[in-house]
Amino acid sequence: MNEVDRIRQLIWTALVEPAIQRGQSQVMFDWQTVVDHVRAAGIRGNQANIQNALESWDDRRISVRWMGQRRGRDKRLAYVIDVAD
Repeated sequence: MNEVDRIRQLIWTALVEPAIQRGQSQVMFDWQTVVDHVRAAGIRGNQANIQNALESWDDRRISVRWMGQRRGRDKRLAYVIDVAD
């Protein structure tokens, strides 16, 4: 499993699955939350790999979009993951 896949799996287990278990079909989180989870898991994930993991999710049940402004290296924005039933 490559780093992007590991990051994607981490996002799923740490952020998406708990929301689904609470009955939510949408999860919103900010960039720093993802970075914090990646670092806590000991994954070296750089900005490009984290962004790739979020924005190239290859699963028909998942739709990932971002909200807010993205200027250069400024990642103060929210990602929204919609999960289809």
